[in-house]
Amino acid sequence: MLIYANSFWFEPAGGPAEIIQQIAKWVSLPSRGRVNADRLANGIRLLKFRDGSTLTSNTTGCLAEGLTYPYLFSAQLSHRDDTVSGRKWITEVGLRQEAAGKPVECSLLLKTEEVSARVTVPIQVTRPKLVEQLIKACRPAAETPGLVVKTLDEHSAKAFLHEVEREARSYPLVLVSCSREGAYPVEPERLRSVLTGLAEVVTVPSGVDTFALEEEVGRRHMAFGGAVNVVFPVRHGSNGRFCETVLLRPDFIAELLGGGKSLESEVLAAITHRTNLPASWRHISPAKVDQAILHGRVTALLEKAKGSAHAGELAEYVELLRATDQELLIKDADLKQARADFEAKEEEVRDLRADIFNLKQTLSGLQADD
Repeated sequence: MLIYANSFWFEPAGGPAEIIQQIAKWVSLPSRGRVNADRLANGIRLLKFRDGSTLTSNTTGCLAEGLTYPYLFSAQLSHRDDTVSGRKWITEVGLRQEAAGKPVECSLLLKTEEVSARVTVPIQVTRPKLVEQLIKACRPAAETPGLVVKTLDEHSAKAFLHEVEREARSYPLVLVSCSREGAYPVEPERLRSVLTGLAEVVTVPSGVDTFALEEEVGRRHMAFGGAVNVVFPVRHGSNGRFCETVLLRPDFIAELLGGGKSLESEVLAAITHRTNLPASWRHISPAKVDQAILHGRVTALLEKAKGSAHAGELAEYVELLRATDQELLIKDADLKQARADFEAKEEEVRDLRADIFNLKQTLSGLQADD
């Protein structure tokens, strides 16, 4: 099951090596043992730890010998669930840098694997602890959403509405309001940490005139009395522009917390339900790194064959290598097109759902008038 997928852009002074150093620290839990960052960067076929966890890594180049670009790296950590028998957690981290001195793209993916359908214990949605560690140490790009908690009040209402309606916004806004007692249903800074890279957290402080805010930004984009409202990016339907929302009301939140569940996990689940699939397609997976390594080797063999004294004898094999390489590129292009078609269909489905919602609202208004 896919739990979490996300991508970040970092600008560490030490380049990819600095990020790999943080990955090595994260892997080196007390129950496992220390992992050498250089060994991790150069590739690990399979490393088993005392607690049963396993670690693998692969790369297109050795950091110590100078990099060829684009540089790709991937690492995968697998460990069993401490409380649920038959469940395994897998965390993947991928890096890509197009050229020296350029920002480093870092993707993370968290998933589970169950041995059979009998493993049915519910999963609490979370994100890898490594995300927080990287955000603190590796200088995320300034445009990364969720780096600070923002505030919505009478002075920032127009700016908030502009952000809601901004066409270029690609991430949700999570609005957290105070209860009548002046308390937030979830610690805003904790929620921001969980949603970094996925969404902006915006708080409505106690004492703010929420009626005035509602007049300014619209009821659909507001949250009152301890509610949490997730406002997704702008979409275009047959009735014009709109933003889908997921409103968690105070009574639902009270029931959730009363059942021992986490509100930040519920908000994260509402967001990742829509973002996980496209993010997983962008993920720099071990398979993508392996494919890049294979492509590099095929290219090197073709160049070597051109300058060989036996080039004529090798012509048939060279042609086979070239055809294989071309086939891989075509398959990759086909896969990208299939994903684009799927996303377009998803957009169409969401637009139709929005139209249905608007029609129901109109019908309810007509019935009320009658």
